[in-house]
Amino acid sequence: MERNELVKLIEKKKKELKNLVLTKQTLRDMEVYHKSLELDELVVQIMSDR
Repeated sequence: MERNELVKLIEKKKKELKNLVLTKQTLRDMEVYHKSLELDELVVQIMSDR
């Protein structure tokens, strides 16, 4: 491969990796949000039992 092709390929792979990292962060954020909702529901149940 020529240098220019390699540079383009590297840039493409960097973008793909960045997108994967962003997707993973988004999924992690969603998981944290759902766990927080579960915790909130449990707290509400406990408070309503008092």
